[in-house]
Amino acid sequence: MIKEIIEAIEFRYKNDEAYVLECLEYLYENTEDYDLHDEILKWYDKHMYCSTCKEKLSYVEWTEPRPIGCETMSAYICPNCDCDLR
Repeated sequence: MIKEIIEAIEFRYKNDEAYVLECLEYLYENTEDYDLHDEILKWYDKHMYCSTCKEKLSYVEWTEPRPIGCETMSAYICPNCDCDLR
């Protein structure tokens, strides 16, 4: 039933992802159902939003020196929170 709630919100507001995000944020803040919390956090992850500030995550690549050459690293990072979420 919980997944259906999120799917219904997505279906109803499929052309307005910002409004879907706002609805899910409201549900997350105003329910004590931990299963619903988990599903909303999965939605944030799937759609690349920070679970803390709801900002869209940015893909970042960098190189790290190693004893033999360099290694290219990458992560999805929140531009507001500056924390690695992937």
